[in-house]
Amino acid sequence: MQFSTGEAAARAGVASSALRYWERQGLVAPARHGGQRRYGRAEMRRIALLKLAGTLGFRLTAAATVLDASPRQRRHAAEEEIQRLDHLIENARGARELLASARDCPESHQASACPSMQGALDLLLDGVDPTILRDLDQPGR
Repeated sequence: MQFSTGEAAARAGVASSALRYWERQGLVAPARHGGQRRYGRAEMRRIALLKLAGTLGFRLTAAATVLDASPRQRRHAAEEEIQRLDHLIENARGARELLASARDCPESHQASACPSMQGALDLLLDGVDPTILRDLDQPGR
């Protein structure tokens, strides 16, 4: 079954403009019939992967490499992306812990005057890994 741009976008849950952008970037290559783009099953799978990649926070070019590259290049690209995502995850954990410190401040304090929040920010300013914040709030870890 072949889908027009609008049909493919609706089916995949993305904007038509995203499909056109991905095409300009060389990430999808729909067939042309009578001057209209037509997306078959293989292209729809690519679109699904690109959408998932964007949702999960990995780069679209990495997703395309995983699909198109040689096994060696695919493994290398996947490993690089895993390392980048691991770094993002650690940063997100640090941000979460900082927000948890702000949330847990007593109601009698503004977050900027809260001792636990000030302590967390001081650690960050001193170059301490932000993931240590969760260890400070959970003795015995």
